[in-house]
Amino acid sequence: MIRKLIWECPFCSAETIKVAIRPTVNIVKRTGMRSGKKTQLIKSSGETIILSEECSNCKKSRKEIMKKYKEIGYI
Repeated sequence: MIRKLIWECPFCSAETIKVAIRPTVNIVKRTGMRSGKKTQLIKSSGETIILSEECSNCKKSRKEIMKKYKEIGYI
């Protein structure tokens, strides 16, 4: 389940950055063997992807925006 959102630019505060977020999901995997059944819990990591190439307002690139979001702690 991927959610698409619009975030505000960290430089100009305009809501122009398109972002796709895939949340962390727990997957239950069951295997059957002669000795018995085994249940394993696998946790897939979440992911945040910036879809916009640049901010349409201040023209900052995706790389600069990603770097700023990492500094702030959004990603």
